[in-house]
Amino acid sequence: MRILIALAAATVAAAQQRVTEGPLKLVFDTPPGVAREGPSWDPAGYLFFVGDNKVWRMDSPAKVQPFRDPSPGANGSLVDPQKRLIVCEAQARRVIRIERDGSVTVLANSYEGKKFNSPNDASIDSKGRIYFSDPRYGRRDTMELLDAAGKQVEGVYRIDAPGKVTRIITHEVERPNGLLVSPGDRPVRRRQ
Repeated sequence: MRILIALAAATVAAAQQRVTEGPLKLVFDTPPGVAREGPSWDPAGYLFFVGDNKVWRMDSPAKVQPFRDPSPGANGSLVDPQKRLIVCEAQARRVIRIERDGSVTVLANSYEGKKFNSPNDASIDSKGRIYFSDPRYGRRDTMELLDAAGKQVEGVYRIDAPGKVTRIITHEVERPNGLLVSPGDRPVRRRQ
């Protein structure tokens, strides 16, 4: 993965906010295995990304270091309005929040007593509710989530508070992955 930063000129808008300006410029090329997915920006000046079962933090192009090690199967990440880092840990089959003091809060690790498949990507709405996709790539024999007919579920879930989880998509999307919340707090699904 190459970390690109925009420097000046044109603007890109998302949800009516300026996200970045100018042409992209390569400022840092990560070593193999370091960064693969899950980039998220903390307005305090940090870029987080995941790879090699770690969450990495870039303070500047010259300073990249592990932020959480290990973070089993770290994949999607986002920074919430309180500047806490939310991470989907696919191998640990959970979604965590890394608090400002560095402690970890498990936000979700099961639904109706069954372990998630492999939480993948996350998004947040204006009320602070966290949405995450839960597909399964690879072996399917350890999937625990089933619908009433016994069919395996790769769904999308919403976390209203730690441990309070609602499934909002069951079979409408095959193998859900990245997701966003649109203005008005409606999830927007993107197929990959």
